[in-house]
Amino acid sequence: MADFSRITTDPAVLQGQPCIRGLRIRVRDILDMVAAGGPWSEILTDYPYLEQADLEAAVAYAAAHVPNFIPETTPLQVTRRLLNGPDILAWAERIGFAPLRALPDLHVTIVYSRWPVSLEDLPMVPTELRVPAGGDRRLARFHGGAIVLTFESDDLFYRHRRFWKSSGWQWDLDAYRPHLTLAYGDHPELLSLEPYRGDLVFGPEVSKALPPFGAEADI
Repeated sequence: MADFSRITTDPAVLQGQPCIRGLRIRVRDILDMVAAGGPWSEILTDYPYLEQADLEAAVAYAAAHVPNFIPETTPLQVTRRLLNGPDILAWAERIGFAPLRALPDLHVTIVYSRWPVSLEDLPMVPTELRVPAGGDRRLARFHGGAIVLTFESDDLFYRHRRFWKSSGWQWDLDAYRPHLTLAYGDHPELLSLEPYRGDLVFGPEVSKALPPFGAEADI
């Protein structure tokens, strides 16, 4: 059985991508070498600081994380997961907002691209983000029947612009409006309810690989 303890992630090393034992060699690099078709013995000769157990761990790690494994360039989505979901749930129950999405699904999208891009030049922010209570909060309907809570955040807007100015990123909407997708479907009565006005606490930035070309992104 592969030893996953050999796979490490550190935001300060190669943008937090999975690496071998803290070294500056990524799981992705190992996969590229294996895919080239040479025997593992040649890889170990060319990279004497690697061990066969490292190669086994890299291949097994990639297989176990296929849905979220990010290749060199790929359609990407960068998000922050909502951490104070119970506060949203309490608000929804109080005002009769239903059906609310499952709490683990609540997140804010910072940017996404349906065309392949790379994160090499813009690492993820590893810290939490708190959006203070207040500001312009609204319940609105977005594309695809999404019912969303829009809110203001200079920090999120700044990060969106940083990504957007990087080469290759695309954004399908007319403008960036930070929002939480709370529900899907034809529920016009939800739009007239009082929006949530408390703090919003988000986890670190994370990237997610999307299926290529025309993929549906949960934004």
